[in-house]
Amino acid sequence: MGSLTNEEQCQTVVSVVGMGGSGKTTLVARTFKDEIVKRHFECYAWITVSQSYVIEDLLRRLIKEFHKAKKEEVPADMNAMSYNELLEILVNYLETKTYLVVLDNVWDVHLWEKIRFSFLDKQLGSRVMLTTRREDIASSSFGVESRVHKIQPLEKGDAWELFRMKAFSVSV
Repeated sequence: MGSLTNEEQCQTVVSVVGMGGSGKTTLVARTFKDEIVKRHFECYAWITVSQSYVIEDLLRRLIKEFHKAKKEEVPADMNAMSYNELLEILVNYLETKTYLVVLDNVWDVHLWEKIRFSFLDKQLGSRVMLTTRREDIASSSFGVESRVHKIQPLEKGDAWELFRMKAFSVSV
């Protein structure tokens, strides 16, 4: 939360990396939903990326999420818009706003190259969070300030206790 709500004005990418099932999405979701975090940003959006994606679909979903979060009307006819038209809508929308974007489940190291033009660094303190299983993605040079948070697997004893609690409803 400190990386999201600090007073640094430069755009920052916070990557959360770990093996499947390690709690990356849960950790980011709890942070994203926190009222202190939400009050810090003028607008926010969460999209799940997955292994196969169409960049135009991601841009459409981002635009919808930003508008939905602020209870604003979504631009009409987005399905017919090109990559450049969608990019223009997003850039214009975010131009003067402090925003938080979550890109969940990123598998493609080149995604940032395709989507970063919609997240120009206007020195307003905006943040982008991403979750990934791939360390090469988490440690990429995003061209902006970046931080990596590695999720470590549980120790055997802790894993066994967690399993017992979940599987058998045993309190410890």
